[in-house]
Amino acid sequence: MLFGNYINFFLVRNASVSIELPLVNVSTCELCSVIRFFTAKNETAVNIHRNLVSVYGEGCMSIQMIRRWRSWFLEKRA
Repeated sequence: MLFGNYINFFLVRNASVSIELPLVNVSTCELCSVIRFFTAKNETAVNIHRNLVSVYGEGCMSIQMIRRWRSWFLEKRA
């Protein structure tokens, strides 16, 4: 069942088994907000990347870019 791009997962139901598939179309703005949130909670870049991959899939954003954005947020540059 699809409710638009605001839902993090598609839920596929097959009899008694449910499978979660990651959302493919994610905006940079949404990822920025998530990274800013986890940075404010003092999460490491590795943990932020793990969380993003678990929700958005492997191709969401590289660990290097997350480190860069996190450092910008910590330096109050972004």
